[in-house]
Amino acid sequence: AIENSQGVVEFDMQGHILRANDNFLQLTGYTIDELKGQHHRIFVDKHEAQTAAYRAFWAKLNRGEYDEGEYLRFTKKGQRIYLRASYNPMFDLQGNPFKVVKYCADVTAEKLERLAVEAQLSAVSDSSCILDVDRHGVIRDVNPLMEKALGYSRVDLIGKSDAILLFEDDANSEQHKRMWSKLREGVSVHEEIRRKGALG
Repeated sequence: AIENSQGVVEFDMQGHILRANDNFLQLTGYTIDELKGQHHRIFVDKHEAQTAAYRAFWAKLNRGEYDEGEYLRFTKKGQRIYLRASYNPMFDLQGNPFKVVKYCADVTAEKLERLAVEAQLSAVSDSSCILDVDRHGVIRDVNPLMEKALGYSRVDLIGKSDAILLFEDDANSEQHKRMWSKLREGVSVHEEIRRKGALG
């Protein structure tokens, strides 16, 4: 079932390719003859392959520890693909790892969509004041522009009620109650509202 649904590739403990299934070959664009005997670094950015982190990755596998996560890899044509994968050491009868089996799935579309959303959020954060509160009005995060506008630091605000930023007549107003009623129903609210800064 795994062979039919995921890419599977096997390495010796030095990182050389022993076997790859059809799914993995289709993902990367290689034939098995092109891959057999090649090192894992064939899929990795050449600068990453020279890093201490990459050496530590293989040292970890050689200790018999598995690794999993999302990895940026490269196809035969040099295209970037993101794989959700696990690297699993296999053990001989003496308990020593003798090969590594990697199971993976292509999550490139999902990853690129996430990166696009993160870029949009970053752009909004760079140009707008943002206050992140939970449904009870407790402040979870504040961006630098909001810190500057209010005169508070993140440390001053995180974990506090947003009531700290309200003038008394605003806190008891129908507008404020109506806004929170809509928010708790999952309705977006676009209003011009005032907030009380650190100096009152």
